[in-house]
This record gives sequence, structure tokens and C-alpha cells, in this order.
Amino acid sequence: MAAYKLLLASVLKPIDDTRMYEKFARSLAKIDNLEIYIAGQTGKAHEPNGKIHFYPVFDFGRLSLKRFFAGLQIGRILLKVKPDIFIANTHELLIVMMLYKILFGGIIIYDIQENYYNNIRYGGHYPLPFNILIAWYVRLKERILFPFLTQCLLAETCYISEMSYLKPKALTIENKFLPPFSYPVITDRKPLNNRLDIIYTGTIGKTYGIFEAIELAKELLNIVSGTFTIIGYCPDKNVLRQVKAAIEGHSNIELTGGDHLVPHPDILRKIEQSNLGIISYQKNPAFVDKIPTRMYEYLACQLPFLLTDNPFWVSYCQRYEACIAVDYSKPDPEAILKSINNYSFYSKKPGSEIYWYSEEEKLLKNIRALLPS
Repeated sequence: MAAYKLLLASVLKPIDDTRMYEKFARSLAKIDNLEIYIAGQTGKAHEPNGKIHFYPVFDFGRLSLKRFFAGLQIGRILLKVKPDIFIANTHELLIVMMLYKILFGGIIIYDIQENYYNNIRYGGHYPLPFNILIAWYVRLKERILFPFLTQCLLAETCYISEMSYLKPKALTIENKFLPPFSYPVITDRKPLNNRLDIIYTGTIGKTYGIFEAIELAKELLNIVSGTFTIIGYCPDKNVLRQVKAAIEGHSNIELTGGDHLVPHPDILRKIEQSNLGIISYQKNPAFVDKIPTRMYEYLACQLPFLLTDNPFWVSYCQRYEACIAVDYSKPDPEAILKSINNYSFYSKKPGSEIYWYSEEEKLLKNIRALLPS
């Protein structure tokens, strides 16, 4: 029997989430005396060796009222498992973390995957003035409960400057690319000549630029033959209805997912069948210094892609000649096609710097150091 227990918990992420399960849980399972438990939304995770255990306790959307009671369900799991280490990745669980710390002690870690203040205030999920009030409530809660945390893991380097109060307990564990278990990453793909098989992956949302992507893809496919695939989850039902309306009648545009989460290997298989990615995030304070996970995926799969002309992102990708910068407020399809045809993509291949393995080393070293001797 394992000497220590570790619980990973989320309110909105599924139990087979890429970061929580594929990266964190599978990496931490390499520690011999550690048993891993995951609580979150329903998913399709399967662990053959029995060292990782699953609690698929949630099945609701982002704006569901059930979300307010998620902490109670996680609390029941905490009482049942009694973990030595509790890692939660959403602000809703901060109060549960504090109470658990007071009652049972242990190591409490806040895995910060988003700057929730920026996301809520600028993400367009809530109308004025509720977005400002909710954003300040979340920030105040994070500051007040910070002393109860043992550590904060940051998914983005920029969070150190955006949330400087976290610095004394912060460790950056970036969301770099990890190929799914037993799935080979394919980098040999169709050439970009006279046909475009375009793909948009990940969260489908307004601020993620889904409508800009659809309009540009339509214009490009009016000039050259090809297809456009949208694959991912859309948390906003109204946006999903608009997406379906925007692509209706276009037989060369396909939507996969939309109202449900799509397994990561399925997304990679679609990337494998494509020859041009599209990252069309709107210019928004919530995104400006973050590195989109889909960017790491496209780089690892050596997929050429069109990218919002954010100087930080473009500079990062230009070292590999991986992308063409686009101003999505006034794109020029003819000029974009000319650039695609004249560009030598991936003259320098991405190396270990974009992969999860360096982050895994940091994570394992950190958790081993935190475990009681």
C-alpha cells in the first residue's frame, strides 16, 4: 500500500483532462510511494495499473447553478480519501482547501491554469457590471486565502507579473506538449500546394476567434479547394448556435464536438489529416502574454499555421518559421495564400523546449521535496 495519497481536483475539467490526468497524474504516478486520485467532470480515463483512481462526480456546464455546490462534493471526496497532498485547479475550491488545511493539515497546492480575474473581466462570459464584481471577488478570495496554500503552480510564466502576490509560493509548470499515451505524433503531412485542409482546435469561443477563423477559412476556400475542420468544446450554447448557423450549407466545413468534450488523441488525429492550422484569438488582456496550448500542439506536430499578430506569440514561433502572422480584423486572403506558397515552414525543427518532459522533471522534484521524509 502506498505511503502517501494525492488528490487532483477540478470543477470544470474532465477526469481525463490533458493537464490534470495526462501530464500531472501520469507523471506523479512515477513516485513509488504515492497513490493518485482524480476528481472532476465525467471523462473516459482508464488506468490499467490501478495506481490512479477516478471520481467522475460532475456533469454540468460552465454556467450551471450546480457549479456553486461543487465544493461540497469535493469535500466529501476529501473526507473519504484524506489525501496528504491536495492539488486543485480552480478558484471555487479555495475555501474547501482552506477548511481541509485547518481540519486535517497536509499539503495544499493551487494549480493556477488561468488568471481568473482577467478571464472573468475580459472574457465576455458575464455582462457589465457583473464581470467586474465577480472578477474582484475571485481576486480578493485568492489574496485572503493565499496564506493557507502550501504552494502555487503556474501554467504560464506571465502569471508571476500579473499576480505578483503569488511569487513567494510560486513554481511555473508550463502547459507544454505531451503526446497522448501510446500515440505517435505524425509530422509528415500533406504539402501546402493548391489545397488547404485547415483546422481550428481547442476551446470554441468568441474571444478565441472562432468567428474570425470561420470567415477567413470561407474566403480561403473560395479561392482554393480544401476543407475546414473545427474540433473542440464550446462552453457557451449561444455561441455554439451561432457557429452552427455560420457554417450551415458549407459542405466543406465540419464541426466535431461542440456540445461535448473531444478526447485529445482524436484532436491529434485531425491535426495529422490537416496541412494548415488557424489560431485566431482576439486581442484581449486575458490572452496577451499567455502561450496557447494549441500553439505547442501545432509546433510539436510541425503543422504550419496562421497566427494572430501578437508580437510575443509571433516572435516565439518565428524561430521555427512555423506561422504566418495575420491581422484578423482585416485579413487579406490573397496575400495570405501568396505567403503560404512562398514560405519555407519549419526550416528549424522544434526541440525538447516545447515538450512536457522538462516540466515533468520540475514537478516530480517539487512533489518529492514536499512529501514528509
